[in-house]
Amino acid sequence: MHRYSFEEDVSDSVGTADGTLHDGAAISAGRLSLNGVGAYARLPVGDTMLSLDSFSIEAWATADSVDAWARVFDFGSSESTGNAFLTICTQDNPPNGVPRYAITQTDYTGEQKISSSAAVQVGV
Repeated sequence: MHRYSFEEDVSDSVGTADGTLHDGAAISAGRLSLNGVGAYARLPVGDTMLSLDSFSIEAWATADSVDAWARVFDFGSSESTGNAFLTICTQDNPPNGVPRYAITQTDYTGEQKISSSAAVQVGV
């Protein structure tokens, strides 16, 4: 089990899989802040997820802008070995795209996905 609260840093408060910030990601006011141009937090839990039969993820997010395929989270190393992700906008014409969660053990052709019927609202 892992827990990241982002209160002060990217430490795992339950386990020992502390994260790292990259490309402009920062912790501010108890939140992980991403700049929208490549910033991310690396959470070293991929091997753990590969060994699980089931898992749960909880995230609270506020979008300051809506960009195509921007991710709330993305676990996996490539499109050919499987991944799980939540994107806030699937289309190339934001803000009209809708959120999607997808998971696969192979590539995108094997994805199991859930898409919303409503677009993400900016600043909400």
